[in-house]
Amino acid sequence: MSTASPQYVTIATAAERLSVSEKSVRRWISQGELPAVRVAGRLIRIPADALADLGRPLQVRAGR
Repeated sequence: MSTASPQYVTIATAAERLSVSEKSVRRWISQGELPAVRVAGRLIRIPADALADLGRPLQVRAGR
């Protein structure tokens, strides 16, 4: 029985995969819309499967 370790991506990679800005990804993390973990103090990583598991549309606001 083997268990694969979860894959994590950077905010930049998540933004690219979701076709949104890094600012949007950071906002979704702070609002609890997207799970993330802090590693090595300042670094933030997002579980790669969370990008596929978003399930419901996230609220995207138009710029000012």
